Formats: sequence, C-alpha cells, structure tokens
Amino acid sequence: MIFGVKEIDVKTAKELLDNISNQIGEIFIFIVIKNEDSLTFVAKSTNKLSAVDYLKYFANITSGNGGGNNLLATGGTKEAINIEKVIKQLEEKLIEDTNK
Repeated sequence: MIFGVKEIDVKTAKELLDNISNQIGEIFIFIVIKNEDSLTFVAKSTNKLSAVDYLKYFANITSGNGGGNNLLATGGTKEAINIEKVIKQLEEKLIEDTNK
C-alpha cells in the first residue's frame, strides 16, 4: 500500500503505520508526506519486503536521504519532483519484487 498525505509530522505518520499494522498484520506501507518545501517518506514492513531498502530506493530517485531498518525507515528530500511519477516508479518496483 502506498499513499500520500499533506502536512503531518513523522511521529503521527509512525503512529498511523503502527495502528494499521496492528489491525491488518502482515503489511508493507509507504507514506509520502508533502510539506511546504519538502517531502518526507516513512516506510513500514511486517512482511518479507525491507522498509529501509524501499526507502533508500525512493530517496535515490528523489535525490533525498534516509535510513532505518527492515521494519521501519524514514527519510526525505527538498528537491522539487513529480511526486506522481516517482510513486509510479515505486509501485512498479513493488510489483516486480512481489512477483519474484
């Protein structure tokens, strides 16, 4: 699951991801938070996909940075990017990796 939200803080995003994973169980969620002059990314995984690997992939294609572990990772960028285009790239990578 990938979705975008506007102007929430990372702490709230992490709490949201924890609540969702507690209710659903095995998940992979990637949130993109759009702030005035930056994007923040938060990834959570409770399945075979690595949150930090996907966060680093997303940071790389957006000239951003970030880190974390296989379960939870955060990062961001201040670059002006076409968010729809990079989310599409991330979706394509997820589809490719889950079909392996």
